[in-house]
Amino acid sequence: MLPEHVSHPSPAGLDIERPQSSSIGGTHNSSPETGRAIVRLANTVWEAGVEPIISQMAQLITPLSSVYGTVWTDGMKAHVTETANFSFVLTKVDTLYKDVEDQEPPEKAKFAVVFSIHTEPPFDSLALAYLLLEFPRRYYAEGKGRFFLLDLCYELGMGGVHGVLFYDGGLAHVHDKIIPKKVNDPEDLYYLDYNNKPHMVFTWNHDLLYLGPPFAVDSHFEECLEIGILMLQKEDF
Repeated sequence: MLPEHVSHPSPAGLDIERPQSSSIGGTHNSSPETGRAIVRLANTVWEAGVEPIISQMAQLITPLSSVYGTVWTDGMKAHVTETANFSFVLTKVDTLYKDVEDQEPPEKAKFAVVFSIHTEPPFDSLALAYLLLEFPRRYYAEGKGRFFLLDLCYELGMGGVHGVLFYDGGLAHVHDKIIPKKVNDPEDLYYLDYNNKPHMVFTWNHDLLYLGPPFAVDSHFEECLEIGILMLQKEDF
């Protein structure tokens, strides 16, 4: 069962410049029932494609919201696909949970994607919807089978969107082969050594050089990972 999503404040850190979100945005959390609906819809992207269902996904994330936009207009699309900064930490669930105390991961989950999206209202829910739908389509390996979202936790709040996605073992080929191949510029693919455990990190819409020297890159992704770990320590999957 998907748990109640718990919010945690985002530390300042040394990462890229964050947009100053309006306080009206606050923090948005979803119910377990909504979480299950999000997972079901996300896994239809293989047949439906991204754009036909992205507004529906955003409406699930922030229903009846006067703060977050849910209609995939040209302006919204331009911001999400070109301007919003997406950061990812891809790791095996067993590796991630060595740093999560007294909690168990979702059943059958083999890989986790810890993410942060640096944006602001009204773009947050469409940015998360885009991530959920675009990620499998972008990294699908023809002939190697599909991979499916099993569970998630997230928050929409000050400074953007943070969360963790859990996938099945179908992501193994993506983890081992596809992302290293898709990220052609070696400056955009990086391995973070966190507590002597390796994690693959990469970005959308900005490259790692934008973050600065290696210590700043480390700091950025350590912050992303630590926010995810804090969230998971409150989650009872």
